[in-house]
Amino acid sequence: MVTIPNAEVSGAVKETVNSGFPVVGINSGAMFGKDAGTTDFVAPDDVKGGKLAGETLLSLARGRGENENATINALYIDGDSGNQASVDRLTGLRQAIGEDVESLSVDEADPSAMEATISDKLSGCPYDAILLSDPHPLPAVIAAYEKHGCTIEKNSLGTFETSEQVYDAIGNDQLDFTIDNQQYLQGALGTILTAVVVTTGKSLAPSGIDINGAYLAGPKLVTKFDLPTDTVKVCEAEAFPVCSDNVKSSRCACTDRIKVKIGGVTHGVVTDRFWDPIYAATEQAALDMNVELLNERFDAGDDQGSDVLHTRMANRIEYLCTREDVDGLFVSIPNDTVLPAIQKCLDLDIPVMSINAGGDKSQEIGLKHHIGQVDYNAGKGAGEYMIKSGMKKGVCANHAKGVQAVEDRCSGFAFALAEANIPYLGQVYVPDDNNDIYTEKVENLVDEEGDWSGIGHLANGKEQHIPSMTLKQRHKEVLIGGIDLSAELFDAIDAGNALFGVGQEPYLQGYMPVVLLTYAATTGQHVTNHVIESGPVLIENSPSEDQQVCAEIVFEACKLEDVASAESSSQAESFNKTGLIVGICILAVGLLLISGFFMYRINALNKHIVRLEAQGYSVEKVSMSQRMLSLVKPVDQVIPLDDTYCEDAKPGQEHALSHGDKKEGADNA
Repeated sequence: MVTIPNAEVSGAVKETVNSGFPVVGINSGAMFGKDAGTTDFVAPDDVKGGKLAGETLLSLARGRGENENATINALYIDGDSGNQASVDRLTGLRQAIGEDVESLSVDEADPSAMEATISDKLSGCPYDAILLSDPHPLPAVIAAYEKHGCTIEKNSLGTFETSEQVYDAIGNDQLDFTIDNQQYLQGALGTILTAVVVTTGKSLAPSGIDINGAYLAGPKLVTKFDLPTDTVKVCEAEAFPVCSDNVKSSRCACTDRIKVKIGGVTHGVVTDRFWDPIYAATEQAALDMNVELLNERFDAGDDQGSDVLHTRMANRIEYLCTREDVDGLFVSIPNDTVLPAIQKCLDLDIPVMSINAGGDKSQEIGLKHHIGQVDYNAGKGAGEYMIKSGMKKGVCANHAKGVQAVEDRCSGFAFALAEANIPYLGQVYVPDDNNDIYTEKVENLVDEEGDWSGIGHLANGKEQHIPSMTLKQRHKEVLIGGIDLSAELFDAIDAGNALFGVGQEPYLQGYMPVVLLTYAATTGQHVTNHVIESGPVLIENSPSEDQQVCAEIVFEACKLEDVASAESSSQAESFNKTGLIVGICILAVGLLLISGFFMYRINALNKHIVRLEAQGYSVEKVSMSQRMLSLVKPVDQVIPLDDTYCEDAKPGQEHALSHGDKKEGADNA
């Protein structure tokens, strides 16, 4: 994960990407990232931010009675000269105010010099408006305003980025506004996207609303009228700490995420194979974010296109928001039936995002995000590819009648054919679990016997991949393209029975809403893009077998308790090995000490015997039991004095003779 402040860094990133290493960009240099090949980029639109700041400064000037068409004398104080983000902010400012905006570069590494430079520049308060590239020069500017009698009522002042100091300056009428680029979200979401691409190989499609394809953390205008609460100010400064065993002390109470409830309601019934990775990904994301997930899947008996299913969805949505008190909710919008229930959630200020189906409706009713592919573009791209491959007539199969996403793909497919003046035979509704009926319905629509050369069939969803191969067996000339991806489709591509698959990354459609809703619920931060684009991506070659296996088990990750158990076992094994070695060493040292003590005591006993013999006593051979006894008793107690044979021994003399073993000298004595 990198920032790309200039072309030099961009070159290094490009080399890294070309070596096969995934790189995610954040904060600065989205234009470089696009060229370098970063997989994802989370950043503010700094040109748009500069333009927003300029428009705000103009509005403030006009509010002071300036002529609406009059130019204003503006200064841009650049504390990060050479950084592309700072360059872009100045570009946007000049787009709003005019090319005459003056730029002053200051050295943030030398505060004294910076303060002197700014003070000299602002002497006499010559500027109607001043914009700072970042908050570092702010104290020097405030000091210069006070020194020279400048005020924000006459000399408007704005900056980029947020901090407690910035918020306080706005609250104290020392600063008009700031452009918030949500630094926390840039780092947090960038880290998540990096982890996802490393563990699954999956990344978001480039954003369609940003020229560089970035997901935008800003700009957001903050004025005195929408300052955050004191609690949010502190928590933002402390990076919204999350409760854990190793959480650092903080002025902000940590968030216990296990108490955060994220709900989900979608039209993906249990027999719909496409939704399997979506549901698995929601569970993985809930584990990763450590939140509670309420995401039940509807029974197979509820047909996807039925009013009954959609009514049950609406009831479930309302229940989660009014009875379960979820902190965030993701939904699919297969049709308008669910909209009133969603509105009730919005009225309760619950963050709601849509996934997979209903992107247009999502934006109309004001949902924060829609996560999925632009299905119209998926169908259109599939049609264009099949036309290049020789399609002369086309048919689009629909296994989910009434689901807008599937309908939109067929609409895009039809548009591609119309643009090329190729006959569109229409949309055929097919079952998702009966190969024979599927084939029969397509054959009835095509209504041609014999050779099907030039006929193109769009298998519009994962559920259709297997039945479309039955169609291929009966009509070997038909051209088949697939929407979504599966092992069966990859086999067909390898065998030459299918042209391509269009991936919309269902895994990301399940994973991302849980992540984004968690951040929205606990920090209030979210990217400004409405559509988080998981696709489309056209795939012409099948992945490796290892990659397919990982996809089939939905990139299952080790659970924390399993990791802890494995680490504990490893530590225990290591401890046991260490303990064994230490034990052997202790035993060896003990044996050496015991042996040494044993030799010392035996030697003491032998010396005692020598002394006795030197004094004229004859000592019998010492028994083994006496030698062992000498280990715990004094030697003169082991061989006691026998007075019968040594009547004249001095009192206290413990030297003893065995019975009948006196020497002659002793007898004479």
